[in-house]
Amino acid sequence: MLSLFNLRKLDRGGDDAEDGEGRRYEMKTVARVSSSGKRKESLGITTEHTLTLTNIARYRATFLWIVAVFNQSRPEVIYEIPPAKLEYYFKKWEAKLGEQGQVDGAAPNHMNNPKIPLKFVAEHGVQVWPIPVQPTGRTLR
Repeated sequence: MLSLFNLRKLDRGGDDAEDGEGRRYEMKTVARVSSSGKRKESLGITTEHTLTLTNIARYRATFLWIVAVFNQSRPEVIYEIPPAKLEYYFKKWEAKLGEQGQVDGAAPNHMNNPKIPLKFVAEHGVQVWPIPVQPTGRTLR
């Protein structure tokens, strides 16, 4: 995916990639086939094992999210979605973290890997691969 979008991989401590202009990207991959070999019909994008307010702030600051669905090792579809379109989830997660309260001296409030439905990304993002073709045979881009 890095070469497809001409991005450079970053350290694992934060954003996933950066372009030549210094814009940051969150890259998510989704497996169409389960570990038991069954095709999954309903897909979700995983976030963080311990999602905190700091993670949400970082997600908001990215230029784009790139979400790729893989069928085994083959890409099936790739979407781009700006973080502003994911605000519904960011606010929902912030509210849940706020309800948890903070215990003095404890680890920061966190959620265990909340997911974003792929259907949401497909409806609010842009499919960038394969490039969709209009019924007239012309590409959309």
